[in-house]
Amino acid sequence: MDSEITSVGLALLSAVFIGSSTVILKFSTSRVKPLLVNFLKSLTGITGLLMIIIATNPHQLYTLKACHVITCFYIAFTGPFLAWYLYIRALKEGEVSLVHPIANIYPIIAMVIGFVALGSRLTALHIIGAILVIYGIRNILYTSKRSERASKEVKLKPVLG
Repeated sequence: MDSEITSVGLALLSAVFIGSSTVILKFSTSRVKPLLVNFLKSLTGITGLLMIIIATNPHQLYTLKACHVITCFYIAFTGPFLAWYLYIRALKEGEVSLVHPIANIYPIIAMVIGFVALGSRLTALHIIGAILVIYGIRNILYTSKRSERASKEVKLKPVLG
């Protein structure tokens, strides 16, 4: 029970940091190119993690095998680099309320890939949860399109009238 409470607390704290950094990212991309924002974010993360590794368990750096390094480079390129670049670029182009929910369907994608590639178990609750999330994203997109049309109609009325 204690580990469950700890994991939920850590997940909520993570959500607070991710949510607040999303708003800051949206603000920062209005003045700085997304690629530079991504570089600075990655550099900060690498520096912080390297300091933690050196302080807590420096011999980990010497026990890595080539396959681990290649896997880590792939993960680093596709996750923190490519995915975050695309996310930051999407935030620059769109609203946080639209971009963030769509970008955060990655657990569903991981669940499907895990099921197909690794044989992970899916329960009815997993499937129902995924359907609800996808339905919610659909509603966000639909509402966004409707509000776009409404704002265009409001802008056109004075011109036409």
